[in-house]
Formats: sequence, structure tokens, C-alpha cells
Amino acid sequence: MTKKNKSYDQMVKDHEILFADGFDDAVMGIAMDLDLPRVIYSKEAMVEIMMKEYEEMRPVVIYGGRTKEFFGEYMSGGILVALGMHIDGKSITEVPDDQVVGGSLGSGIHGGVIYVRGKVPKDHLGVGATVFPFTEEDKLLLTPYLKDFSKYFNVPLKRIWERKMTKIAPASSRPYASYYNYRSI
Repeated sequence: MTKKNKSYDQMVKDHEILFADGFDDAVMGIAMDLDLPRVIYSKEAMVEIMMKEYEEMRPVVIYGGRTKEFFGEYMSGGILVALGMHIDGKSITEVPDDQVVGGSLGSGIHGGVIYVRGKVPKDHLGVGATVFPFTEEDKLLLTPYLKDFSKYFNVPLKRIWERKMTKIAPASSRPYASYYNYRSI
């Protein structure tokens, strides 16, 4: 995983930061954990499921565009970000504020956090996902990753922060607990 004393260029060289531009309709991060790059930046219309973290090793995935249904499904750790920007060469177009993510957002989430640049309609939240206030601490956490995104995709950081962020996190560590029958057989 990423060593704190490594330079940005060395992290890119060692594939600890991976940049992806595209892959429309792809599913990334299935069971993403310690063996994969720490930071993946991607562009548009992807789904991220079953991410986990261990101690200080935390995967971070930033999508510049919109995401589809089930973004962050069964997430048990890490950080997901959906920015809602169509980045095409030198032009940047905003995805409508309430269309950055699809439905069933964070369904089954029991760890980690999802940040959405824009509004998240309540009917888009999956089982176990809850909206929490976006704090200054959250902004400090995201800023280094967004600076990298900004540098690689040539998107002004100031533009990213022009829209409010919504924070989605688990309501509990056991989102499906009420669905099971605990009686002995």
C-alpha cells in the first residue's frame, strides 16, 4: 500500500495511483481490497461494489462522471466519490444535481463512506445507507485526492468545490439484521 514518504510520481509509477478515463458501464472494485491500487480515478457511469479496508489501508475511488444503480453496494470500507462532471477534453459539463448517482446507493453498506457532489434523492438510498452532514473534516479528508484528480484530468479544484457534497455512510454495521430470524432451529 501507499507509503507516506513516497512522491506522487513514484506512487503513479508503482501503480498505487491508477488513472482510468472511460470504461462506460463497467463494474470496478468487486471485492476491492489490499491487493489492488490504493487510489483509482475514473470518469463515467461505473459501479463500485464490495470495497473493504484494513487498518490504515483504505481504497479510494473517484468517479468524475455519474454512477449507475448500486454504487457502493455491500461496501465495508474505503472511500467512494461521485463528482457528476462530464469531462471531455477541455470542456466540462455538469450532470444535473440530482442525477449524479442511481438508485440503491450504498445498499447493504456497513463500513466506509460515499461522497456525492450534488443532492441525493431519498428514494435513491439503499438499505442501510444514511445521509450524514458533510463536515470540514470530510473536506480535509477529500482534498488531497481531489487535488490529484484535478491535476490529472485538468479540472480546477475550485470548480469541484462549487457544488455541495452529500455524505452517505452506514446507518449501522449490520444493515440487514432485522431481515433475519434468530430463532434456533
